[in-house]
Amino acid sequence: MTMSDNIPFVVSLEEKHATELEIVGGKGANLAILFQRNFNVPDAFIITTNAFQHVLNNEQTKNVLLLIDEVDVDNIKELEDISNKIKQTICNINLPNDIINLIIEHYNKLCEKNSNMNI
Repeated sequence: MTMSDNIPFVVSLEEKHATELEIVGGKGANLAILFQRNFNVPDAFIITTNAFQHVLNNEQTKNVLLLIDEVDVDNIKELEDISNKIKQTICNINLPNDIINLIIEHYNKLCEKNSNMNI
């Protein structure tokens, strides 16, 4: 499992990190708590805040942040242009292969565990 600072990029609901708010966010942590207490919730995996931070540190994302810093919020035309550039940049961000592979791995495990269900 690829980790940075001992925090994984992806966790299953049954893992210990899955209930840690600062690692998986509020919705993820609450879903994991319910799952771990045997409530009837669907099995899932969570892409962690560490994965998000990892993506934020790439060049494509840094370019978005630079665009935001440079925009004149009083200029509607410029706001529209920058918004379109930001949208296009975000849609074209390439996820790192290690994160993609972990997502696929967790998805495949989920499919194996729930082979009789449509996921």
